[in-house]
Amino acid sequence: MAYSVPSHGSPCGVLRCFPMTCRGCGQRVVYYECSDGSRVLLDPPNRGKHICLGRPRASRINRKTGAINSQQVCAFCGQTVHSSRWLAHVHKHFG
Repeated sequence: MAYSVPSHGSPCGVLRCFPMTCRGCGQRVVYYECSDGSRVLLDPPNRGKHICLGRPRASRINRKTGAINSQQVCAFCGQTVHSSRWLAHVHKHFG
């Protein structure tokens, strides 16, 4: 599957070019990498550089009470931890 992509000049050539899914928003995009090391995600067909808006995120504010959700998910174990206990929780992982 070939995609027409403007090049940087005569010494620049297509190294890799393939369809994939954007990790940020889930849209179908084309990954393009040229021989000089430049990389870009493109919106097919030929609509230019992909501008990712990301996934919509849930608000941290409770609409009923106005309270701010102060819980976080630990990147190490996936456990939901209240912000007041966050530092102690993270220290467990580095013991």
